[in-house]
Amino acid sequence: MSLLLLFACAGGGLGSNEVIDASELWPAGEGTLYTLRRLDLGTSPGADTATLDLADAVLAYVEGAGCADASGWRLTLRAGENWDGGEPLGALHLVSADGDPAVSLALCGHEDALAQFSAVDPALPWWAGGTVQEAVATTAGDWSVTATRISELATYYGVFPETVTFTLAGPGDGPSGWAVTLAPRVGLVMLQTSTYTGDLVDAR
Repeated sequence: MSLLLLFACAGGGLGSNEVIDASELWPAGEGTLYTLRRLDLGTSPGADTATLDLADAVLAYVEGAGCADASGWRLTLRAGENWDGGEPLGALHLVSADGDPAVSLALCGHEDALAQFSAVDPALPWWAGGTVQEAVATTAGDWSVTATRISELATYYGVFPETVTFTLAGPGDGPSGWAVTLAPRVGLVMLQTSTYTGDLVDAR
Protein backbone atom coordinates (compact mmCIF):
# COMPACT_ATOMS: atom_id res chain seq x y z
CA MET A 1 0.00 0.00 0.00
CA SER A 2 1.42 3.36 -0.91
CA LEU A 3 1.39 5.87 1.88
CA LEU A 4 -0.66 9.01 1.68
CA LEU A 5 1.40 12.02 2.69
CA LEU A 6 -0.67 14.46 4.66
CA PHE A 7 0.89 17.90 4.34
CA ALA A 8 0.34 20.56 6.95
CA CYS A 9 -1.29 23.72 5.73
CA ALA A 10 0.71 26.93 5.81
CA GLY A 11 0.30 28.75 9.09
CA GLY A 12 -1.06 25.66 10.83
CA GLY A 13 2.19 24.13 12.03
CA LEU A 14 2.91 22.99 15.54
CA GLY A 15 5.18 25.86 16.47
CA SER A 16 8.84 25.87 17.45
CA ASN A 17 11.26 26.77 20.25
CA GLU A 18 9.92 23.93 22.41
CA VAL A 19 6.44 25.45 22.60
CA ILE A 20 3.91 23.34 20.69
CA ASP A 21 0.78 24.82 19.17
CA ALA A 22 -1.96 22.47 20.40
CA SER A 23 -4.94 24.46 19.12
CA GLU A 24 -5.80 21.98 16.34
CA LEU A 25 -4.88 18.72 18.05
CA TRP A 26 -8.40 17.83 19.22
CA PRO A 27 -10.88 18.63 16.44
CA ALA A 28 -13.04 15.60 17.17
CA GLY A 29 -16.63 16.39 18.01
CA GLU A 30 -19.14 14.00 19.54
CA GLY A 31 -19.84 11.14 17.18
CA THR A 32 -16.32 10.95 15.74
CA LEU A 33 -15.18 7.34 15.28
CA TYR A 34 -11.53 6.38 14.91
CA THR A 35 -10.58 2.92 13.63
CA LEU A 36 -7.13 1.78 14.74
CA ARG A 37 -5.19 -1.26 13.58
CA ARG A 38 -4.12 -3.31 16.60
CA LEU A 39 -0.45 -4.26 16.57
CA ASP A 40 1.64 -6.17 19.09
CA LEU A 41 3.11 -3.98 21.80
CA GLY A 42 6.36 -2.44 20.63
CA THR A 43 5.65 -2.92 16.93
CA SER A 44 6.34 0.19 14.88
CA PRO A 45 3.36 1.02 12.63
CA GLY A 46 5.79 2.10 9.92
CA ALA A 47 7.35 -1.37 9.87
CA ASP A 48 4.21 -2.94 8.37
CA THR A 49 1.89 -0.82 6.29
CA ALA A 50 0.19 -3.68 4.45
CA THR A 51 -1.30 -6.01 7.08
CA LEU A 52 -4.84 -5.14 8.16
CA ASP A 53 -7.19 -7.28 10.23
CA LEU A 54 -10.26 -5.23 11.08
CA ALA A 55 -11.73 -8.11 13.07
CA ASP A 56 -9.17 -7.19 15.72
CA ALA A 57 -9.39 -3.42 15.29
CA VAL A 58 -9.57 -0.92 18.14
CA LEU A 59 -12.47 1.48 17.76
CA ALA A 60 -12.31 4.83 19.57
CA TYR A 61 -15.58 6.77 19.74
CA VAL A 62 -16.01 10.33 21.02
CA GLU A 63 -19.06 10.66 23.26
CA GLY A 64 -20.41 13.35 25.57
CA ALA A 65 -21.11 13.27 29.30
CA GLY A 66 -17.49 12.67 30.27
CA CYS A 67 -15.97 13.27 33.74
CA ALA A 68 -17.70 12.88 37.09
CA ASP A 69 -19.97 15.87 36.41
CA ALA A 70 -20.71 14.94 32.77
CA SER A 71 -19.12 18.20 31.56
CA GLY A 72 -16.55 16.64 29.25
CA TRP A 73 -16.10 13.94 26.63
CA ARG A 74 -15.39 10.22 26.69
CA LEU A 75 -13.01 8.58 24.26
CA THR A 76 -14.53 5.12 24.55
CA LEU A 77 -12.55 2.13 23.30
CA ARG A 78 -13.85 -1.18 21.95
CA ALA A 79 -12.20 -4.09 20.16
CA GLY A 80 -13.76 -5.55 17.02
CA GLU A 81 -14.84 -4.82 13.49
CA ASN A 82 -18.04 -2.96 14.40
CA TRP A 83 -19.02 -0.76 17.31
CA ASP A 84 -22.23 -2.50 18.37
CA GLY A 85 -20.57 -5.90 18.67
CA GLY A 86 -17.26 -4.65 20.02
CA GLU A 87 -15.63 -5.77 23.25
CA PRO A 88 -15.25 -2.91 25.79
CA LEU A 89 -11.65 -1.87 26.43
CA GLY A 90 -12.18 1.17 28.65
CA ALA A 91 -12.29 4.92 28.11
CA LEU A 92 -10.44 8.16 28.67
CA HIS A 93 -12.47 11.10 30.01
CA LEU A 94 -11.41 14.54 28.79
CA VAL A 95 -12.55 18.07 29.63
CA SER A 96 -11.83 21.66 28.62
CA ALA A 97 -11.89 24.24 31.39
CA ASP A 98 -12.66 26.81 28.69
CA GLY A 99 -15.29 24.72 26.96
CA ASP A 100 -13.08 24.74 23.87
CA PRO A 101 -10.43 22.02 23.30
CA ALA A 102 -8.56 24.40 21.01
CA VAL A 103 -7.72 26.38 24.15
CA SER A 104 -7.35 23.67 26.79
CA LEU A 105 -7.76 19.94 27.31
CA ALA A 106 -7.28 17.81 30.41
CA LEU A 107 -7.71 14.22 31.56
CA CYS A 108 -10.44 14.13 34.20
CA GLY A 109 -10.90 10.37 34.53
CA HIS A 110 -10.78 6.93 32.96
CA GLU A 111 -12.78 3.72 32.80
CA ASP A 112 -11.72 0.10 32.79
CA ALA A 113 -13.18 -2.62 30.55
CA LEU A 114 -16.06 -3.06 33.03
CA ALA A 115 -16.97 0.66 32.76
CA GLN A 116 -15.74 1.32 36.29
CA PHE A 117 -14.97 5.05 36.43
CA SER A 118 -11.96 6.49 38.26
CA ALA A 119 -11.65 10.26 38.54
CA VAL A 120 -8.42 12.14 37.95
CA ASP A 121 -8.85 14.94 40.46
CA PRO A 122 -7.56 17.53 39.95
CA ALA A 123 -7.81 17.10 36.21
CA LEU A 124 -4.46 16.64 34.43
CA PRO A 125 -3.88 19.42 31.84
CA TRP A 126 -2.58 18.27 28.45
CA TRP A 127 -2.42 21.88 27.22
CA ALA A 128 -3.63 25.33 28.24
CA GLY A 129 -3.83 28.59 26.35
CA GLY A 130 -3.62 26.60 23.12
CA THR A 131 0.00 25.56 23.74
CA VAL A 132 2.04 22.98 25.61
CA GLN A 133 5.70 22.94 26.58
CA GLU A 134 7.57 20.09 24.93
CA ALA A 135 9.40 17.49 27.07
CA VAL A 136 8.30 19.06 30.35
CA ALA A 137 6.16 16.94 32.67
CA THR A 138 2.92 18.56 33.82
CA THR A 139 1.63 17.18 37.10
CA ALA A 140 -1.72 17.17 38.85
CA GLY A 141 -2.06 15.16 42.03
CA ASP A 142 -0.61 11.69 41.44
CA TRP A 143 -0.68 12.04 37.65
CA SER A 144 1.69 13.54 35.11
CA VAL A 145 1.79 13.97 31.33
CA THR A 146 4.66 14.80 29.00
CA ALA A 147 4.26 16.05 25.43
CA THR A 148 6.72 15.01 22.73
CA ARG A 149 6.77 16.22 19.15
CA ILE A 150 7.15 13.52 16.47
CA SER A 151 7.91 14.27 12.82
CA GLU A 152 6.73 12.07 9.95
CA LEU A 153 4.76 9.47 11.88
CA ALA A 154 3.79 6.59 9.59
CA THR A 155 0.43 4.88 10.19
CA TYR A 156 -1.70 2.59 8.05
CA TYR A 157 -3.75 5.66 7.08
CA GLY A 158 -0.73 7.62 5.91
CA VAL A 159 2.27 9.66 7.00
CA PHE A 160 1.61 12.62 9.27
CA PRO A 161 4.34 15.26 9.00
CA GLU A 162 3.84 16.54 12.56
CA THR A 163 2.26 14.86 15.58
CA VAL A 164 2.39 15.23 19.35
CA THR A 165 2.46 12.31 21.79
CA PHE A 166 1.09 12.73 25.31
CA THR A 167 2.58 10.12 27.66
CA LEU A 168 0.65 9.51 30.88
CA ALA A 169 1.97 8.38 34.24
CA GLY A 170 -0.13 7.74 37.31
CA PRO A 171 -1.27 5.27 39.95
CA GLY A 172 -3.00 1.95 39.41
CA ASP A 173 -3.59 -0.13 36.32
CA GLY A 174 -5.52 2.49 34.33
CA PRO A 175 -3.96 4.47 31.49
CA SER A 176 -0.63 4.95 33.29
CA GLY A 177 2.09 4.42 30.70
CA TRP A 178 -0.28 5.04 27.79
CA ALA A 179 0.89 7.27 24.96
CA VAL A 180 -1.81 9.14 23.01
CA THR A 181 -0.61 10.63 19.71
CA LEU A 182 -2.60 13.44 18.10
CA ALA A 183 -2.25 15.16 14.73
CA PRO A 184 -3.54 18.64 13.83
CA ARG A 185 -7.05 18.69 12.34
CA VAL A 186 -7.32 14.90 12.70
CA GLY A 187 -6.97 14.08 16.40
CA LEU A 188 -6.14 10.53 17.43
CA VAL A 189 -3.63 8.84 15.10
CA MET A 190 -1.89 6.40 17.44
CA LEU A 191 -2.53 4.85 20.86
CA GLN A 192 0.03 2.85 22.79
CA THR A 193 -1.22 1.03 25.90
CA SER A 194 0.37 -1.57 28.18
CA THR A 195 -0.72 -4.37 25.84
CA TYR A 196 -0.96 -3.07 22.25
CA THR A 197 -0.23 -0.30 19.78
CA GLY A 198 -3.07 1.03 17.64
CA ASP A 199 -2.42 3.13 14.54
CA LEU A 200 -5.00 5.01 12.49
CA VAL A 201 -6.87 3.26 9.70
CA ASP A 202 -9.86 5.58 9.34
CA ALA A 203 -11.50 8.61 10.98
CA ARG A 204 -15.08 9.68 10.35
